[in-house]
Amino acid sequence: HGAHQVYEMGVVMKELTEKELYDAALTLGKHLEFNSLLSEVRALLKQHAPLEKVVLAGFSPSVSMMTIISVADRDGVRDIGGKLHVPGEAAKALSGMGAPVSMLKRASGSGAARLMIERNLLAGDSSLVLMRMIMGKSTIGLMFCTADPGREFDREHGKLFADLRPVLSLAIGNCLQYRTVLTRHQRLKEDVDFFAGLHSEPS
Repeated sequence: HGAHQVYEMGVVMKELTEKELYDAALTLGKHLEFNSLLSEVRALLKQHAPLEKVVLAGFSPSVSMMTIISVADRDGVRDIGGKLHVPGEAAKALSGMGAPVSMLKRASGSGAARLMIERNLLAGDSSLVLMRMIMGKSTIGLMFCTADPGREFDREHGKLFADLRPVLSLAIGNCLQYRTVLTRHQRLKEDVDFFAGLHSEPS
């Protein structure tokens, strides 16, 4: 009966084949910017799950701070760039050794997601999958995925997210490295310009 219902909705769930995972790795691995990566992630997941929105954030346990990086939904992708302080219990839950992929019937059941809900980035009553990944030396990557209104993620969708998690971790790591290199390059350029300016001033 359950399978029949899913079939009627026009989504036949199946596990990703080795080839599909390989293709996903190739597709996602070529992105160096978070926005283009997130757009591709949303398009890929939407083929297999009733996905509405993806929010990517980084959590730094040492300072209990969450940095929102990017949001992808039906309106497109945008940089958010806000920092949120994560209070005690939620910070402990994010830092702990919990499941790398967790699924909640309602986003409001997650302390970290509640911080997003307060800023109208996520709908509190939407079905949520939260993925945790290593992101750099001292940061935990968080991917919040909410389902279409009135739809819910099920165990099969959870399996899909778990299968894709290693690929997503690598792709996010690539973007982070690229962003770090760009930032360093920008700082170096500013230093060079500064010193060039000093030399060109008349004595």
